[in-house]
Amino acid sequence: MTPELSPSGIDVVGDMPWGMHYSVFYESRGDLLDVIIPYFATGLDAGELCVWMPSDPSAEAAAIEGLRARVRDFDGRVKKGDIVFSRYSDFFDTNGHVDTAKALSQWQKWDVQAREGGYAGLRGSGNPAFLDQSGWKSFNSYEQALHDFLTGRRMRVVCSYSLETLSAADVLDAAKTHHFVLARRGGGWEFLEVPELKRTKDELQRINDELEHRVAERTSELATANEELQAEIDERRRVEEDLRRTETYLEHGQRLSHSGSYAIDPASREFSYWSAETFRIFGLEPTDRPPTRAETYEMIHPADRERVQRMGREAIVEHRDVEMDFRVIWPNGDTRYVHLTARPVPDTSGGLVEVVGSLLDVTERKHAAVRLANVKRVARERTLEHRFAATLEERTRLAREIHDSLLQGVTGIALQLRATLPNLGQAPLATVESIRQIVELADSTVRDARRAVWDIRAPALAQKGLPVALEEELPRIADGIHIAFTVEGAPRPLSSPLEDTIFRIGQEAVINAKRHSGAKGVSVVLTYRPRSVRLTVRDDGRGFRVDPKGRTHGGRWGLLGMRERAERIGASLTVRSEPEKGTMIELRVRSVRTAESKEKPALRGLTRAS
Repeated sequence: MTPELSPSGIDVVGDMPWGMHYSVFYESRGDLLDVIIPYFATGLDAGELCVWMPSDPSAEAAAIEGLRARVRDFDGRVKKGDIVFSRYSDFFDTNGHVDTAKALSQWQKWDVQAREGGYAGLRGSGNPAFLDQSGWKSFNSYEQALHDFLTGRRMRVVCSYSLETLSAADVLDAAKTHHFVLARRGGGWEFLEVPELKRTKDELQRINDELEHRVAERTSELATANEELQAEIDERRRVEEDLRRTETYLEHGQRLSHSGSYAIDPASREFSYWSAETFRIFGLEPTDRPPTRAETYEMIHPADRERVQRMGREAIVEHRDVEMDFRVIWPNGDTRYVHLTARPVPDTSGGLVEVVGSLLDVTERKHAAVRLANVKRVARERTLEHRFAATLEERTRLAREIHDSLLQGVTGIALQLRATLPNLGQAPLATVESIRQIVELADSTVRDARRAVWDIRAPALAQKGLPVALEEELPRIADGIHIAFTVEGAPRPLSSPLEDTIFRIGQEAVINAKRHSGAKGVSVVLTYRPRSVRLTVRDDGRGFRVDPKGRTHGGRWGLLGMRERAERIGASLTVRSEPEKGTMIELRVRSVRTAESKEKPALRGLTRAS
C-alpha cells in the first residue's frame, strides 16, 4: 500500500510520509531559522497541530517574527492553539535528566489533542541547545523511544542540534535514532547516509535486480497465458453472442406469441427467474428482479388465488406436472386470462432442482370463445324464436279454422235450431225436447271450442280459481323448493285469458328457478288492486346477467315465452337479476275486467287472433 505523503516544508526533503523522525544539525541561528520557519509554516497551512520546544529565546523570537510574516493571522492561530510552545524542562526528572516516560506521555496527549481537535496530524520539533556531552546519553535514549513511538501515528518530528556543542560521535549516535540526518551549514545542505540506510539501499538494489529477472520470466509466462486467455475470451464472446442472439430470438418469439417463462427455487419457493414477457403478461414493466410469491398472488384474481396456490404446492411437494388457467388483475384493473404449465426438474438422485414453466396470455382466445358462444346462443335464440313464431302462427291458423268453420258452423246450427223451436207447436214433445238438447249441446260445444282457442287450461284453474290454483300447483312443480305464496288485496274473478296467462307465467317462473338457479326458496306474491293485478316471483338462486335486448338466457325460451304470453294480453313483464343475487320476475296487468263481463271481450280477442 502506498504511504500517504504530505509536504515537509524543507526543500531538500520534499514530501514525506507520516511517522518520520529525522534530525537537522545547524551551524548558525540563521541555519536553524531556515529549517524551523518553512517547516511550521507548511504545517499550519496544512491544518496540522504544531508543537515547538525551543531552548534559545533569541532564536525563538526570530522564528516567531518569521512565522508572523509567512502565516496569515499567526497571532490568532497561536491564541487558537494551532501552534503550541513548550519547554524541555517539562520532560526532566528531579536529577535534571530527561524522563522518557514523562516525555512520551506528553507526546501522547498532543497526539490525542490533534486527533480530537480535527487536525490533519501532528508536526513537532525540538531544539535542545542546552545539551552538552554529559546529558547527551540520556537524551539519546529518549530520542530512540520517541523514534519507536512515532511509528504508525500521524506525527512527524524534526530534532535540531547545534554543531558547536556536539561531537562527530554524537552526530553518528543521532543517525542511529533517526530515519536520516541533515546538516545546514553556511546556507547549504548536506545529507548523511547512515549505515542502516546504506544496507537498505544495497538490499533494495539486490531485490530490484532479482525482481526484474522474475518479472521478465513472469512476463514471458503471462504473454503465453495471455494468448491462451485471449483465445478463451474470444470463444466465450462467441458463445455469449450466440446466447444473446438466441435469447433475443426467444424474447421476440415470446412477445409475438404472448408467452413467457419462469423458474421457481424449491427451497425458498420464490421465483428465481421471470422472462420479459412474463412481466408483460402480469401488466408490469420488465425488471431485473421477479416479484415475490406474495406479490404475485396479490395480482391473481381472488377467486383463482387458492387454486393457483394449491397447484403450486403440488408441483413442488409432489413433483407433479401442472397445467391450469387462471385470471390476472393488471394494475390498471383489466382482467387477463392466463394458461400456465409447470414442470419439476429433478436431479440424478430424484431431488428437486427447480420448477420451470411457461405462461400464455389466452385472453383473446377466451374472448373469441365467448363471442362464438354468444353467436351460437343468438343463433339458437333465433331458431327458437322462429319455432315459437311458427308454433304461434300454426295455433293462430288452427284458431281461425276452428272459429271460421267449426265454431261459426255450430253457432249457426244452434241459432237455426233455437229459431225453429217456437214453430214446433204441434210437433211431438219428444221431438221438441230432442231439438232443445241439440241446442244445448251446440252451446256447450261453442264454449269448449272457445277454451281450446285460448289454450287448454289447467283443471285446478278452471275449477278453483287463480289464487287456489297457484297455491296448489306451484309447490307441486317446485319439487322440494320452499314456496312462500301470498295473496294481497281482495281476489276477484278475471277473464279466462288473463287468469290462464298469469297462471302459466307463474308456472314457468318457478320451473326456471328449479331448473336453472339452484334456489332454495321462492317467494310468490299475487296482488289485486282496483285497476290492476300483479304477480311477483322472487328466488334466492345464483342469478344471471339480464340481456338488455330482452332475448332469452342461455338459449332457453322460457323468458321469451313468458314475454310473448304477456304481450298477448297487453301486460308488462319485468325481469331483474344479477349474478349471485337471485332473480325477480314481475307481471303487471292493467285495466283488468272482471269475469262478469269477460265473454264479449274474450270473443273480441278471438276475432283479433283470427
